[in-house]
Amino acid sequence: MVDKKNPPRLLQDLLPQVIARIQCVDPARQVSVEAAWRKVAGQDPKGTRIGGFRDGTLLVHVDSPARLFVMRMRRQTLLSGIQKDCPEVINIVFKIGKDT
Repeated sequence: MVDKKNPPRLLQDLLPQVIARIQCVDPARQVSVEAAWRKVAGQDPKGTRIGGFRDGTLLVHVDSPARLFVMRMRRQTLLSGIQKDCPEVINIVFKIGKDT
């Protein structure tokens, strides 16, 4: 049975919308956030990689549980430093990831 209020949509109509949602909306903003991260993280960016930035939250992948612990301990200091250059960053989330 077809819902007349919400008729089926073609994939070709949906795909551009989905891709737009998952892409970085503003590449310049992404670059500025990454530069701010490198600036405030000091020696620590070696084992970290920016995973994304969405809705004010910066996702940072780390290479080990030990680095995850250190980053979480430094979260507030790192966030304050990043906000000087990128006030749109309101939170930092750290995750262990293999792509660092």
